[in-house]
Amino acid sequence: EIRAYDGDYRLDLPAGAVDPLALRLEAIARVESMAPEFSSFELDVVERDELEQQQYNFLGSETIEIDGRCYETALFERFRKPESGRNYRAWHARELGWLPVRIAHVDDGKPIEIELASVESPHYQLPPRRTCPLE
Repeated sequence: EIRAYDGDYRLDLPAGAVDPLALRLEAIARVESMAPEFSSFELDVVERDELEQQQYNFLGSETIEIDGRCYETALFERFRKPESGRNYRAWHARELGWLPVRIAHVDDGKPIEIELASVESPHYQLPPRRTCPLE
């Protein structure tokens, strides 16, 4: 059962379906499970009173630098539907268990980019600052 501000809904969910809040966590788990041989995949996402099949398209591997730190990343694009403000690109870093270190999308025609600044984890730490090799 799904509860929303305008009522409750019943929806038959297939195994593995996620809600929008769990979407990024599931994407991280999927990316980690396929590393280092990445490919695109689909996720069933509950969007209010319906189930949407959303694409997580592999765009390639890329070395990126954030705050003087180098990351070996797998770049994916989450595609919900054309013109959706929730389509985005995510750079998942090998050094941090495939956690996204950069997410970029366009909102009302304006580009927005979020980058990881710190990590508090018993399992991972930010890599040391160094010059990234040119690709």
